[in-house]
Amino acid sequence: MKLLKNSFFIIVVLIAVVWSGSFAEIETESFEDVPVDSWYYEGVMKMVAYGIITGYPDGKFLPQKEVSREEFVVMMVRALQLGKNGSDSSFEDVENGYWAVPYIEAAKTYLTGYKTDTGLAFKPKYDTKREDMAVALVKALNYSVDYEQLNLLDDFVDQNKISDNLKAYVATAYAHNLIKGSQGDGGLYFNPEKTVTRAEAAVLLLAVIEDENLGLTDEKIVLGDEAYMPTRLSVSVADNIAYLKWNKIENKGFQGYKVVVAQFDSTPNYPDNGYMKYITDEETTRYQIGLGHGVTDSDFTGVEAGERYYVTITTLYNEGKKTSNAVSFVLDEPTDEVEYIRPSLRIDQSGSLGKLFWTQVDHPKFKYYKVVVSSNVSSPKYPDEGYMHVISDSQTNSVIIQVGDKGNQSDFDKVEGSKIYYVAISAVYTDQILTSNIVVLRLEEPVQEDEKIEVKH
Repeated sequence: MKLLKNSFFIIVVLIAVVWSGSFAEIETESFEDVPVDSWYYEGVMKMVAYGIITGYPDGKFLPQKEVSREEFVVMMVRALQLGKNGSDSSFEDVENGYWAVPYIEAAKTYLTGYKTDTGLAFKPKYDTKREDMAVALVKALNYSVDYEQLNLLDDFVDQNKISDNLKAYVATAYAHNLIKGSQGDGGLYFNPEKTVTRAEAAVLLLAVIEDENLGLTDEKIVLGDEAYMPTRLSVSVADNIAYLKWNKIENKGFQGYKVVVAQFDSTPNYPDNGYMKYITDEETTRYQIGLGHGVTDSDFTGVEAGERYYVTITTLYNEGKKTSNAVSFVLDEPTDEVEYIRPSLRIDQSGSLGKLFWTQVDHPKFKYYKVVVSSNVSSPKYPDEGYMHVISDSQTNSVIIQVGDKGNQSDFDKVEGSKIYYVAISAVYTDQILTSNIVVLRLEEPVQEDEKIEVKH
């Protein structure tokens, strides 16, 4: 097995050591919609115990729910411990700063994309297909794609429905028994366009781990008092405050609790979703969240009224961590009406650089600033004229524009010297958009230094 495959082996072995034995003996979360006698029960329970897949705040797993492409990315990153990778997107249909960007960027070399006339698209909300799964498994396990195995696809009645660019990957996955077909009228079908459910994803990923002998054991043991266990979390809302409560962990390996909050990931954990509060006192089992509470490295900046947020408690131990069940909450609008602010914009420019300054927005419904630039529209605004920069920190009130900067869905390719551009700041709230006054931008081409050459006599 090559480097990536060996890394995956080590990760799973470490997890197995922490759990110290069979999942059948581990007290883990149960789901009302995952029957013990279902074909996917064992796969779901093991993958939940690994923390690769988690349930929903209402106590359900939703095994028949289709897995979106962005959800599958999260599973891949967590399974392979790839870590998150920045906030700048490589795909034209995924905005910089979108919550799933760090996962997509970390796992993009394992996944399929879509070529467009203007670049690459990821289509994060599309359902994951079986042929997508085949590509991901082959790449993740570092198998060599053998085009001489294409004849294996003759086993499938529907081989012509497999995307041409993916056939070699499907054949490789089939040859290594990573993914199989199903019997139907007329023979064996691969069903490349069939969507993958959460239950199927759990079972397929687990099958790869076990078929590749990546360290799982079935030894039956009795877990003692020293077992690393997740805490159990509950939440209640009163007087516009979310009150968290969890059971105390009594373990000499205890290091602390991380309160993890996300807006778009319904099953957040640390470190993938950052944290809101780090608590090192094991006696502390309560925490309050109000409007405006900020986070570190999550998919939002501050708690807003009317938005749903998902919370877990990650318990840190000397040799590992365990994440609680997920709960969710929504806080109401503040009782006192807060005035919406329309930014006021000014510009300082010199040579090839221009610096924008605007008034800060302090409002519970604030989402982000959009820096809007147009070469043709004298009163640009978001989203009509696209944007050049998106800024989610309400305290940031300046940005630099220079020759060569590109727009996003704007009416120009990149800023050029000696041309006139119209600039505005749109403050985007959850329920409206307010755009600033317009300033005119005209930059000069950067001065090129004379090239130094050797003078020959």
